[in-house]
Amino acid sequence: MANVISDELNAVAVESLDDIWLPVFVRNHPFLDRLSLKTAGGTGYRIPVNTGPGGGASGNFEDSLANSAANGFTGAGFTVPPAIVYGNTRIQWQDQVYSATEQSPVDIALNSTKNATELATENLCNMLLGSTASAAGSYAVIGTATNTSGNIWDLVLTVRTDAAKFNIGQVIVSKDNATAALNTGSGEVIGVNPLGGIITVDVGATGMTPTATEIIGLEGQLPTGSDTTGIFPDVFRWVPPAANRTAGVPTVTTFLGVTRSASSAVTMVSGWGWDGTQVPIFQAVYGSAAYMQNASKMAKPNTLFVNPLVLPKMAQECDTKVRYDMGSTKGVDVEFAGFTVVLPTGKCDVLAEPSMPVNQMLLTKSGTWVFAAPGGKIFRPATNGKLIIDSFDGNQSRCSVMATGFFGCEELSSSAVITVGSPSGLQF
Repeated sequence: MANVISDELNAVAVESLDDIWLPVFVRNHPFLDRLSLKTAGGTGYRIPVNTGPGGGASGNFEDSLANSAANGFTGAGFTVPPAIVYGNTRIQWQDQVYSATEQSPVDIALNSTKNATELATENLCNMLLGSTASAAGSYAVIGTATNTSGNIWDLVLTVRTDAAKFNIGQVIVSKDNATAALNTGSGEVIGVNPLGGIITVDVGATGMTPTATEIIGLEGQLPTGSDTTGIFPDVFRWVPPAANRTAGVPTVTTFLGVTRSASSAVTMVSGWGWDGTQVPIFQAVYGSAAYMQNASKMAKPNTLFVNPLVLPKMAQECDTKVRYDMGSTKGVDVEFAGFTVVLPTGKCDVLAEPSMPVNQMLLTKSGTWVFAAPGGKIFRPATNGKLIIDSFDGNQSRCSVMATGFFGCEELSSSAVITVGSPSGLQF
């Protein structure tokens, strides 16, 4: 095969990646738009947390001094490991020559770059906001599993909007719980039904037997046990939902080297987790903000991320209109759907985030969630600085993009995960 991928073409493709990554990155995801992008390197990224001014308060000077914090405050520090996701596309050159539209290799390179970046972006957002299973790398939880014929299974997902995360051709694996080993076998996604919250998989001869309550994720991404190597610590591990807490204390009491037990400043190191299923949505949000204001004058959430299905319901409760001109903070020419409300902590933008589970909302402070990447670039070529690489054992090339960096929250006391009821069809 001729080497059609010249150094010049690769240079154009890499340049196109620099040009298109930010618009592709934030286009459908206001959560990604509100991330604080930083530069980092090395094997770990430390996020310090001020947990309070210390114990130096007393009516007696000596006691006040003796109980004071040595450095003026108490603190903790999360050590965040680097993590990574990939996006890959392939160019079949024997098919390209039969294209009805005249198209140069440069056009193919740019299209492949864009599609690979979109795959990596969607995977990244699903990893950061994708599941409340409290399992690193999880995409969804099986509600019911039905063997329709032979090796074919219909999986109804517990959170039905999770079905839209999957693409035909992806391969899934499963585990019983967050700390369990991977189950035997795998299944190829052959059907995606967002209407019913169902994915259809072909388990072939792999030995996979899908079962209700199992956690599922992508092959090579859902890890064995609780190993988080290469896995982004998602929002719902930074701020566990109410179901993953006991009396407000996270069930998992150590996270990235920080103790989050009852013997800690709980909301400073794990945020807030509320069950709002028994009250109207806006009441749950308002009450959460009120608790945050009472606990700390520093807690100033100003953004609420909700699934698009939740947005009109909350707008109705607030007697307001959904706007479609909520601008990007990154200067990208894109506008998001949402509206503004006033909470005890101040004005708050409510934004529709497609990757949010329909039964969870994230009340937070814009800019406190951080993505720190090498050189400040989230997306880069996956192999040796080249985006498009020839395959010398076939008449094809691959376009490979990776997104890598450190993800975390610098101000957990300003973040709350609020659980709400799930809709039934179009009815909330």
